[in-house]
Amino acid sequence: MAPHAHLDHDTGVVPLLAAGPRRPGRRRRPPHRAGVARLGLLLALLAGAAVVLPAAPAGAAPVIDELSTGITSSDIRGVTLGPDGNVWFTEYDKDKIGRMTPTGEVTEFGTGITPGAGPTGIVAGPDGQVWFTETGKDRIGRISPTGEVQEFSIGIGLGSMPLMITVGPDQNLWFTETNADRIGRITTDGTVTEFSTGISASSGLRGITAGPDGNVWFTELDGNRIGRITPLGVVTQFSAGLAPGAKPDQITTGPDGNLWFAARGGAVGRITPGGAITSFSGGVTGGSQPSGITSGPDGNLWFSERTGNRVGKVSTTGSVTEYSSGITAGSQPGALTVGPDGNVWFVEGVGRLGRVGNFPGARFHPLTPVRLLDSRTAAGGWNGKLFAANPRTVKVAGNGLIPASATSVVLNITVTEGSLNSFLTVYPDGQAPPNASTINFAAGQTIPNSATVRVGTSGRVAFANARGKVHVVVDVVGYYDPVDAAGSRINAVNPKRLLDSRTTVGGWNAKLAAGDANVRTLQVAGVSGVPADATAVVVNVTATNPSAGSFLEVWPSGQARPTASNVNMAPGETIANLVTVAVGANGRVSFYNAVGSTHVVADLVGWYGATGNTYHALGAPNRVLDDRADIGFSGPFGAGFSGFVKIAGFTAVPAGAKGVVMNTTVTNGTAPSFLTVWPVGPAQPNASTINFSANQTIANLAMPALSNGGVLQIANATGTVDVIGDVTGYLAP
Repeated sequence: MAPHAHLDHDTGVVPLLAAGPRRPGRRRRPPHRAGVARLGLLLALLAGAAVVLPAAPAGAAPVIDELSTGITSSDIRGVTLGPDGNVWFTEYDKDKIGRMTPTGEVTEFGTGITPGAGPTGIVAGPDGQVWFTETGKDRIGRISPTGEVQEFSIGIGLGSMPLMITVGPDQNLWFTETNADRIGRITTDGTVTEFSTGISASSGLRGITAGPDGNVWFTELDGNRIGRITPLGVVTQFSAGLAPGAKPDQITTGPDGNLWFAARGGAVGRITPGGAITSFSGGVTGGSQPSGITSGPDGNLWFSERTGNRVGKVSTTGSVTEYSSGITAGSQPGALTVGPDGNVWFVEGVGRLGRVGNFPGARFHPLTPVRLLDSRTAAGGWNGKLFAANPRTVKVAGNGLIPASATSVVLNITVTEGSLNSFLTVYPDGQAPPNASTINFAAGQTIPNSATVRVGTSGRVAFANARGKVHVVVDVVGYYDPVDAAGSRINAVNPKRLLDSRTTVGGWNAKLAAGDANVRTLQVAGVSGVPADATAVVVNVTATNPSAGSFLEVWPSGQARPTASNVNMAPGETIANLVTVAVGANGRVSFYNAVGSTHVVADLVGWYGATGNTYHALGAPNRVLDDRADIGFSGPFGAGFSGFVKIAGFTAVPAGAKGVVMNTTVTNGTAPSFLTVWPVGPAQPNASTINFSANQTIANLAMPALSNGGVLQIANATGTVDVIGDVTGYLAP
């Protein structure tokens, strides 16, 4: 039976009840007033004051641009997507760490870094900070998102030259010591252990990555081998299948569950967790020296050609395509990462960052809700609660239900029986947990929320719990696939009420009683602008005034009721959840209530069909609104006040986007109220996005359309409240 207990569901980054990422410093302002101030704010937003990175033009071919403004280095070595949603990079010659926002603003940090350190490798750590190697001074460095640096040297051998670094499956940092034939491990508190047994002399260790098998994998440039080390330090080396002079450089885990590496000898290679190596040189220009490699947002592996002055992609079947247009001659492309905008970013050793954009959007494929995980049972393979500081993964793409080509999944996630106040973060496997939570919960609460999550390495998404232990239940309702053209396009609309059982809207005219005998249906296709041939709809479903703790299920009419829940409620509570549901028989969807009776409200926010937009996942949640920190708005939002928030063109969301998927959080409310989010232009709709009580921190996934210059309007009904918005993807043609 699906969870059916109570209380709020919250994906806010700043937990009220749970320990988590710290809140930015805030200055409490009086509530804003409507009228002239509102108009002035809107005009300022539409006029635009920020420098925005240009969006790639439409078309099938990737578009490459180079970014150098604000960068003083002429020797950039490493790059990573930071936990704060920015791009971080190492400046070897300047002994600095650089940070570039999605809109191109660069900040360089050098204070606290020893002169001559030579920062090289870099990775987002499991502790919310960025870690880097200091090749010139035999140290490991750590930098906070605000620039505070700490260096660690105790336990690292003199002259070892730490080079590349990764987060291991044990949530420690692992690094190669290229001049010492050792692998190092450093905990987040700075304790270093070095491993050399089993590593051949003069190996020239280079790249390193966490593997899909729970081990750490590394390359041996001079030894012409691939190595594997267990968390306990047992090393195995592999060379069969590597051509003489292959010179493997960087390595990454691919979407197919194998390891992929760039080989300077002129190939891209694949090694299975069992050690079988295959090299692909067809399509790779001779003498180009492939060096960096990363798993791309399109299901391919992307690599750089250091002397070939190109980047390339290789499919999981070995088909190679190279690109050079947009890369300045002599740029020396190197390390790569997926950036906050969902594009591939790479370093140019001469002091620039390159970006590969214009990836095709993905089309939607709805599913009748299917349970992928229930940690209270054997379903999904966890067989127990999720413990703090022990992330676990769920296979979503290539699992027999969802194809391996899927790039994002739409999930309904429920936490239950938590032992402590905490929060859950859901993110692509293969990267560090971002500074964004998906669900906040108190001990003993059962709380759901919807999430659209980019698929990570090996077709998996990851789950991290901050404190204590908690059961997790995951239901999949659909997926996005850029390959299968048979999928549906998405259309975000101005919210419109389809059902209110307290009134005659929708035709129920009464509460929904419990049990299969009382299942009710709602017409969703062929009404309110939704075409008759729509494949799925997105509705904000609110339960209000329930007589008992219960849960609602929503599914396509004409199909068997699934084992899944959409909205969990406590007696007397008003709570909403965004529901994506396939259209069933006769254009209808069905509703089931488990216990007691409850009123149900459903607001249409989007639909899928033959026409419309595709979905573009961002590399990480992008904070577009936090009125406490003057991000997007200076708050709080007062009673009856509607504020304007510029989204497209000012953030990782490009100008011209037609809608966004945004986790919207309210906190510090002074009175029971509700929040409404809609595109600027139409009058405020008779619809709510989040219902909340005084002092409650609660979130709901929203999918607002964008119009009139990419501006959203947000209104609060009663009291004052702070509002936070994190965008995970956008809609575009």
